[in-house]
Amino acid sequence: MRRKDTRRKRDTRRRDTRGRDTRRRDTRRKDTRRKDTRRKDTRRKDTRRKEARRKDTRKSKDTRINLKDKSIEKSKSVESVNKNMSIFDQKKVDSFINKTTLKKGTVLWRTQPDKCGSLKIMECEDTGKKGIYLGTNKYVPIGMILEYNKPMNLCQYKLTKDVELYNGKYIFRYLEPERYFKNMDDLLNGKIILNVKPKKSTNHIDGGVKGAEDYLLPIHDDFDDFWKDKKLEKVWEKLKDSEVFLTDPSVLKNVTEEKITVKQAKQIIADLKKK
Repeated sequence: MRRKDTRRKRDTRRRDTRGRDTRRRDTRRKDTRRKDTRRKDTRRKDTRRKEARRKDTRKSKDTRINLKDKSIEKSKSVESVNKNMSIFDQKKVDSFINKTTLKKGTVLWRTQPDKCGSLKIMECEDTGKKGIYLGTNKYVPIGMILEYNKPMNLCQYKLTKDVELYNGKYIFRYLEPERYFKNMDDLLNGKIILNVKPKKSTNHIDGGVKGAEDYLLPIHDDFDDFWKDKKLEKVWEKLKDSEVFLTDPSVLKNVTEEKITVKQAKQIIADLKKK
């Protein structure tokens, strides 16, 4: 009885080991499948490259489209400028523009803290133009000493050649009406587009000329009587003290220089009122 039992145990053990061998073979098959998955990964990389190439072609197309859009925008901007120009009656606009020529040897005056031989171009806060201010008489420049309340040099200059100027301080807006007015009605009514600087600075003269007849007065209490009192108003007009703006100081030759204090400036204006 015992021998039979042992034989059975041996048979079962052999069967168990055979079963394990088959399992090993199965695992080897799985390994081959892993190799296949690697091949699939390489194929994915290839597809990604193709997609990248497609994206590159799309980008090149987009840049071409953008270039076309920019050219279209430029053409539209040119068309809009031409349309704006057509809004204005150019003959009517030109009728407001007048010029004056100051001859060679004309005397001009200016006050400044620096020596008269040193002239610096500065930007005008009122117009945005770049240049220097002078007067055809000495009284407006002397008024600057009172406005700024500090002593300055009174400088006398002469023009070394003929100089052409536009009449009026703000006439530059009519030279570029499409930038300062929306339409012709706004131009006629003085409805201005503010905070726009001129593309080019120009010479001008203001006071005693066609289109800009009124003479300007310095902003100071000592000059108030010249527009309040009719007699003193006539005195001021006889001075013919026009405001002059020049973009090129090289046309000026310094003749005299004199230091004027605030007290001296007050006395000069007081003496003028006695005339």
